[in-house]
Amino acid sequence: MSDQLYGIDTVALLAYLTDNLGSKGTEIFSMAESLGATLLIPEIVLREIIYPILKGREIFGRSH
Repeated sequence: MSDQLYGIDTVALLAYLTDNLGSKGTEIFSMAESLGATLLIPEIVLREIIYPILKGREIFGRSH
């Protein structure tokens, strides 16, 4: 387990899911994918990303 811990907010997670993340964010998510970091994603963040997706709203210019 990694000792690097990052809290993730709604905008960061949506940017990651739509390939719109900046360089530092990409680095953090890449570390997490290779088990070099742990991401904390609060339940409210998950709720905030599910709602616009279920409503078919645009996220960073993309419809879902």
